[in-house]
Amino acid sequence: MFELCTAGGLWFVRHYPFDEPADILESVWMSACAARTLWMQILTGQAR
Repeated sequence: MFELCTAGGLWFVRHYPFDEPADILESVWMSACAARTLWMQILTGQAR
């Protein structure tokens, strides 16, 4: 599961793996434009 988050004017993506709930990962904090691009890549299966 992925979550698009924002705080203080910066954005990041959080990933919750199903097999290891304790291993939550977060992207770097970035601008809204960069986060939207990453989010669309995740939704369309283009992010690696």
